Amino acid sequence: MKWAFAILAVASLGFGGEASAQPGQPPRACQGAEERGAFEEGRAPGRALARGAAGEARCAHLEQVAERVLRKARRLRPPRGMRGHRGAACKHAGNVAGVIEELHGIWARCGALCCQEGQLIAEITGQLYCDLSIDLGGVDVDEFLPRPVQAFCGEAFQTCCDTRFSEFTQSYTDEEGQSCKAYTEGAFSSAWEGARGAQCSYDGG
Repeated sequence: MKWAFAILAVASLGFGGEASAQPGQPPRACQGAEERGAFEEGRAPGRALARGAAGEARCAHLEQVAERVLRKARRLRPPRGMRGHRGAACKHAGNVAGVIEELHGIWARCGALCCQEGQLIAEITGQLYCDLSIDLGGVDVDEFLPRPVQAFCGEAFQTCCDTRFSEFTQSYTDEEGQSCKAYTEGAFSSAWEGARGAQCSYDGG
């Protein structure tokens, strides 16, 4: 995918360590001491993955940064057989949350336009939704989805994220050839819509 990023006046700035967004709260299923520990264990490597993909690139090269981060994020796969193993699911959710938090910080630091961030976040969280749905049989998936970090972006983020989340999840197939489409419709449509709304929401207040 090619990302046509328009960068604002701060495009000459580098990323720097301050790019990281403030950590969000663990998902509902990861509030217990053991599960929270697993979530936090996963969050740090997720942030490191996004920082490593960004490398020494500067804000003027966010298109390349986005492609590298997305490529690495696609490799974040949960271990199979997570049903009944909340710690494994929480650790994987922490991985993804760390990537997203780092990305929010980078976009805020660079002052990039919002639609492209929404599309990027939609693909990362859409894959998480699908991987969890396939492995857990669509049961209680929302309990393991990270609570979104508030982006600096507004309605453009939400609109583009909504659209891309829908497109991505309805066409996603995992490495074993299992499709996510069944978990976007029928008995799962409400959970799917709720996940999309939660991950793509923007509160302008």
